Amino acid sequence: MVEYVREVLIPLGTPIFNTATPAANVDLIVDIVPVKNATSLRVTALFSAAGVLSVQLKQGAVTIVGELNSGQNLLADCLYCFTIPAWSDTTVNFRYSAGSGTTLLFKVDEEGEG
Repeated sequence: MVEYVREVLIPLGTPIFNTATPAANVDLIVDIVPVKNATSLRVTALFSAAGVLSVQLKQGAVTIVGELNSGQNLLADCLYCFTIPAWSDTTVNFRYSAGSGTTLLFKVDEEGEG
């Protein structure tokens, strides 16, 4: 018998829906902390203006920053999904390089099992 595991998504932070995008390189959702250790975060993003989405991971005094989509602009009005690793002792922030337009959808979910 094959046993299936149902994947559930745990929302982290408050999703952004059809809201003016903050100034360039200002946090979109501030200080997300995963519930589980050694987990994955699913990031869903849709912006009305092209720009680069970056993620900041902070553990203690060490902070690393990486650009998603190979550092290339996300196209305006196109939906993107990214999966990034995270840990329960990590604080996660996201920034967008375009300080104009609308954040049509931006949400972060922790992947889990149900």
